[in-house]
Amino acid sequence: MRPAIRLSLANDSLECVAASASASRWLGCAREELIGRPLRAISRELAEAIGPQLEALARREPEDLQVLELPVSMAAPGGARELRVVLVPEPDTLLVSWAELEQSERQRALMLESMTHTKHGIVLTDARGVTLWCNQGFTKTCGYTLEELVGTRLGQLLQGPDTDPLEAARIRECVRRGAGFETELLNYDKAGEPYWVRIEAEPFVDRDGERYFLGIQVDITAERERAEALTASEARLRATLTASKDAIYWLEAARDASGEIEDFEFIDVNEAVEAELGMTRAQLIGERINVLFPINLSAGFFERYKAVVETGESYRNEYEIPRDAAASGYYQQLVMKIGDGVVIFNRNLTEDRTREMAQRQSLRMAALGRLASGIAHDFNNVLAGIGFSAELLQARVEDPESQAIIASIAQSTIRAGHFVKQVLMFARRTERDLAPQLLDEAFADSLAMIARSMPATVELHIELAPRLCVMADVGQLEQLITNLVTNARQALGGRGGIWVELRERCRDALPESQRPADETERCAVLSVRDDGSGIEQGALEHIFDPFFTTKPAEEGTGLGLSIVHSIVEAHRGRISVTSQVDVGTEFTVSLPLMAASAEAQDPAEAAEPSAALDGLGVLLVDDDELIVESLGAALEFAGHRVHVCSDPACAVDVLRDHPGEIRVALVDLNMPGTTGLELAAQLRAQQPGLVVCMMTGDWTPLEEEDLRAAGIAKVLTKPFTSKELQRELGELLGPERAV
Repeated sequence: MRPAIRLSLANDSLECVAASASASRWLGCAREELIGRPLRAISRELAEAIGPQLEALARREPEDLQVLELPVSMAAPGGARELRVVLVPEPDTLLVSWAELEQSERQRALMLESMTHTKHGIVLTDARGVTLWCNQGFTKTCGYTLEELVGTRLGQLLQGPDTDPLEAARIRECVRRGAGFETELLNYDKAGEPYWVRIEAEPFVDRDGERYFLGIQVDITAERERAEALTASEARLRATLTASKDAIYWLEAARDASGEIEDFEFIDVNEAVEAELGMTRAQLIGERINVLFPINLSAGFFERYKAVVETGESYRNEYEIPRDAAASGYYQQLVMKIGDGVVIFNRNLTEDRTREMAQRQSLRMAALGRLASGIAHDFNNVLAGIGFSAELLQARVEDPESQAIIASIAQSTIRAGHFVKQVLMFARRTERDLAPQLLDEAFADSLAMIARSMPATVELHIELAPRLCVMADVGQLEQLITNLVTNARQALGGRGGIWVELRERCRDALPESQRPADETERCAVLSVRDDGSGIEQGALEHIFDPFFTTKPAEEGTGLGLSIVHSIVEAHRGRISVTSQVDVGTEFTVSLPLMAASAEAQDPAEAAEPSAALDGLGVLLVDDDELIVESLGAALEFAGHRVHVCSDPACAVDVLRDHPGEIRVALVDLNMPGTTGLELAAQLRAQQPGLVVCMMTGDWTPLEEEDLRAAGIAKVLTKPFTSKELQRELGELLGPERAV
């Protein structure tokens, strides 16, 4: 017989009014001792389990009272035992009986206890989704009590302003069909606050064939917030990396069967990588870097990446990729270990390096300009003195062979002056004196001089098409041909051949690399070819760079071809070069031709100095003794009355002592104690009608305003010939003003 006791409901103490013999034995207490004792004194566990049930029973009508069963763990002699307690309500008493649970019943009771106290929500519904039971985790999440939930369809709770209606409808359809489901959705609690839940529900059938649903609900609000924050952070990072000008590579190590790194695979790249490599992200992801770009192996990049993964130490360096490879240029690289791979930050420094090189080039050119300017005045003075002296010798010597030698000396001084001018123009980018020029005539004299200096072991072959006219600076044309032929001669090493050809070509018939910038239909094409040592491909890329040279320091400055390139560009032409080592080199220059009606004036047609200038009174002022002596003698030999001053301070006195006799003053620009402009102003102040010509050994252009203020009629750049001076004076004075 099951142990049983009867409790009085007359008061809250639930006193025992009767007890069975088996209850007395089970509790280890005589029945007389049980009668009259409150339930809590008999068993605290029974009192705590029965108490809440009494409150529910008190609210029900007598006809609604039902037998209740509940599991209880109750202390007893020999230790705690798991019991099934049966409550039988009576009008004034409550019959309490119990029996010890078997093992399976204990497990079910333990499972129910666990489900009750787990933090996740657990709910039991019938086949229609009506709530039969739920645990504390479920009520805590949704905010409803168990009494409010029991008998309620859960589908009614899956509603809210932002609840996905399609997902809610899908859940209801699963319940209708008796199918399980999994979902994540936004729900709302009793107070109207939103929360995210993950729900898993499965149907089952009990022993009687009744269908039920058991659902597990997990509050994932915090998880979703973290995920959304992570997604937003990743989006910000992706936007930052996408906007970054640095190329960023994510590479994963590809390992062989032994675990050794044999390559790296592209995991991800940003847009800067696509621009750098000229490939899309889709073309790169999953591909191996050494397969796509073998330079990573040959240049040692792969070994560095591998070392970063194996040691964990970051790597930073700067490097250059040659022009014939993909993504050529200058780069700064940072490589860091990420997982079993690396992330590479590649910063393109090409623009910075190009700008730095341009700045260094500008500084070097400025230094060259200062150097050239510093020596030009003195050097041109020397050339002018040599030239004037050569003219005097030429006039006094009758031997034809001597005449030819002296003419060469005079011509060389003029050409040397042009070369100084070219260096200044190259360094300062000054303007050129452009006029119609016949190329065959402009090249002929220079080639003749070069031929005379060639060793017998070098053959110079010249073929110049006649009457090809271009708008050009004749001095620059002479320097162009001289530099190219000299460069070819140096490449021969003392033995070989040079071929110089000038021909007319149609612009459209030329290769793209030889077409001049000017779109004139007809072009003059000059080629200078040698069969010398040739130029290596790497050097060809820099052959026109200033100060770049393949020759030893004592044999070349690196300016010759740079000046040639500058001259060609200034004449709207094009220069190209082809070369093969041990075969030879060919430079090709294309210049736009002028119309036939604009040909250059024949030198023989130039106006001769007027005979009316004979006996002209000239004041010559220059601090260079060689100029004073040589130019003074040349002018006197030409029949002029010359007054010379090497000290500018005495020039005003000389002019004052010879009133009306001196009509022309030749004044040097740079003299100690004063300038030619200041002296010219003083001379014209004393004799307003005086014609003043400024002489200068510097090719630096003078300001027109300064020249007008000083009354300068003409600027003569040294070296010049006495015939050129005579011609300029004839234009300035005319027959009617000559003495």
